[in-house]
Amino acid sequence: IEAGYKHILFLSNDGKVYAQGNNDLGQCGIGDLEINEGQIAIIDHFVKSNCFISSISCGFQHSVCIDAVKNKMYCFGDNQYYQSSSNIHLKCVKLPTEYKYLDKIDENTNIVKAECGKNFTCCLTEQGYFYGFGRAKFILKSKNHRDDLMKNGVWFNTNKGLYKDF
Repeated sequence: IEAGYKHILFLSNDGKVYAQGNNDLGQCGIGDLEINEGQIAIIDHFVKSNCFISSISCGFQHSVCIDAVKNKMYCFGDNQYYQSSSNIHLKCVKLPTEYKYLDKIDENTNIVKAECGKNFTCCLTEQGYFYGFGRAKFILKSKNHRDDLMKNGVWFNTNKGLYKDF
């Protein structure tokens, strides 16, 4: 069981995901923006796609799931800070959508773990690389001063420190 601000995901032993709660930004992944707070709904997209979900996580108003068979990450919900899709034109993602980003996260990338924060999502690849996307605090350093800035976008670990891609 994972809980967001006003939504909950449930993972069954057979790899199915159920959702309940506020769905005004698609965070329940059921394909619409209806709010059926008293009902529990199966996320049909995973059933139709023959996914076996092994991991779930909820952010403030977005969610992420990992398919254990394909080792892919599916995001849905609020996309204000690109935490559910790298498509900057989407306000929200109504159905679970495989997350892709340039050549960093593509069809050849196996995701083994993912977690949501309030307005960001992080994942770990089979090769040990860490990727994150959404809103996070970055510290930019220069010789004379240090500034703390809030930025949106994709950031990832290059094994030489944190890299920011705006």
